[in-house]
Amino acid sequence: MEYEKRIVCYLDILGFKNMIYESAKNGHIRERIFKLLEDVKGIHQNFQVSREYTVVPEKEFVDGFTPKNVFDSGLQSEMSFFSDSIIFSYKMTQKRKDLMDIHIVLHEISFFAFQLLAMGFFARGGMVFGDVYHKDNVCFGPALVKAVLLEEKAVHPRISIDPLFFNPESPDSVYYGRKNIFKHNRDFIEDTYHCVDIFEGQQSSNDIYSIRLDKNLVHYLDILDINIDRNMARALHIKSVIEKELKKDYPPHIAEKYQWMKDYYNSIVWNVQCMDGGKIEI
Repeated sequence: MEYEKRIVCYLDILGFKNMIYESAKNGHIRERIFKLLEDVKGIHQNFQVSREYTVVPEKEFVDGFTPKNVFDSGLQSEMSFFSDSIIFSYKMTQKRKDLMDIHIVLHEISFFAFQLLAMGFFARGGMVFGDVYHKDNVCFGPALVKAVLLEEKAVHPRISIDPLFFNPESPDSVYYGRKNIFKHNRDFIEDTYHCVDIFEGQQSSNDIYSIRLDKNLVHYLDILDINIDRNMARALHIKSVIEKELKKDYPPHIAEKYQWMKDYYNSIVWNVQCMDGGKIEI
């Protein structure tokens, strides 16, 4: 048995432990938990299937990269689910020079967290690159420990990314020794996922860039902006999910997490997407 270099994302579902306790006396909650487990498995299976069919237009390839299926690279993923935790890990086989696999991983993790939110579950996570063993439900290694610690520091329902993840001079980076490729991919990653740089300047306390600003967690993966995509129906559904939590009588340290989510949501649908009627007013 050997460790492999893999991208590891550890997710914690907020409030899930309380649901487990309540499920002992509530059949509806048991059914909801069971459906979540089935949906999580189905989403991962759909990811694996979709990699075989998504094609990138030829114009997006430069420097002699062959225009072919973007997922035709041997990208391998594993998923484990236990208690209130979900682990994804990805092994890149380096068959593609442009490392487009990294974009695929960011997209899948972001979409997965968004799907959880749409189902009424708030995820908090940490994502790193490093040594791990992951096969089916067996997962251990330094990278997993690091991802768990990063998740614990995240505080709010967001996916925080190890700052070294995008540092091509660090062995803990997916771009290690590939500075030119990182430069080539950087603008796309920043424009799409907002997880490379923090922004400087004057922003209001509820502005999305200020919400992302955290001196201890420089990078974090956006789950709303790239998924709502000017779809009012989806936005209003997410709005109702957040409003439901805001109305509950949580202790201050828990209520603050959903208040943060409200500000994050409003910064997207109000400040970025400009959706009339989509703002949370609670």
